[in-house]
Amino acid sequence: MMKKNFYPKLLILTLIILITPAIIYSVSGGLINILEPSANSTVNSEIIVTGRVEAPFIDQLNLSVEPFIETKDAKPKSSKISVINGYFNEKIKLTQGLNIIRLSTTGKKHETVKVVFLISPQKTETGEKIGKNSSIVFTSPKELKLNSENVKVTGVVTDPAIKSVDVVIMNTIDFLTTEVTESNIKEPTEQQKQERKIEFKTSKVKNMQFELDIKLTEGLNIILARPGDKPVPVDKMQIMSLVYEKISEQVTLDEPEFDKGNIIIKGKVNKPDIKQVRINITALVEDEIKPDKIYPKSILDKVVNVEKDGKFYLKAPLKDKKGVYTIRYTPTITVYADSSSATKTLIKWQ
Repeated sequence: MMKKNFYPKLLILTLIILITPAIIYSVSGGLINILEPSANSTVNSEIIVTGRVEAPFIDQLNLSVEPFIETKDAKPKSSKISVINGYFNEKIKLTQGLNIIRLSTTGKKHETVKVVFLISPQKTETGEKIGKNSSIVFTSPKELKLNSENVKVTGVVTDPAIKSVDVVIMNTIDFLTTEVTESNIKEPTEQQKQERKIEFKTSKVKNMQFELDIKLTEGLNIILARPGDKPVPVDKMQIMSLVYEKISEQVTLDEPEFDKGNIIIKGKVNKPDIKQVRINITALVEDEIKPDKIYPKSILDKVVNVEKDGKFYLKAPLKDKKGVYTIRYTPTITVYADSSSATKTLIKWQ
């Protein structure tokens, strides 16, 4: 019998405990454009930030690197960097966990923000405190699973002194990874960069309420919020989880069923010329030899024939591979039909 070894709250706490890969996303730009780093992940605590300023009169920028979460060893760092012939190049040091990189002109009239995660298997002891003393309360969406990637998130603050809320949105299939492997170190395509980006947004608080329009990626998304624009202790933050399951006009995917250690995947294609579908399950697994090593792995990938009535069916094992890995988080089923796809993410399995 398979283990019910995933619950959203536990996964969210693990996000804080297991600090994960460096994914970089430019929130704003225009005048200031960051060119490097372009990779989705890094194990290097020191990186070079390079870019271009689209204004010939600017010869200096403000650079700050700050942890999203306040910790004893991670402190905000600020400096001024030179712009020569429209370009800048500066070495920065990342700290364990989520880093916010800001580049701005004098007076912050123009600013670019990038979010960076550093791969590290090192653990902290703060996970169990998440949200314990938070002044932020999410009010919507109330559903865990959604079929739209564009979502409005709303909430309230209980402290009238809070004037703004910073929010980071990220997908767990990349962000709980604690080890770079052959499969996830490769340079991603432009489409993968868009799918795997971190979104960073700030919302002004009005009448003790805030709202944000965010974009989810397929699978389990984590929304991490802090009051104000400075690092705060983990107990002052708030977290919400949302699952985006993609639907398609070409293929309908039923809710998965389980039978004695097997998963049953079935559905129907809505185009008569589709004769086969490809079914993939990707999950985060834990290496049994190195328990701190967590990485995404395709645990099933199979082409299945479509019957004359358009239906397809697959019954396959969904279990740990003894001596190799244990399935830990978010098995996501993707059915590819022609140029379309549909997904289901397992919140628990048995």
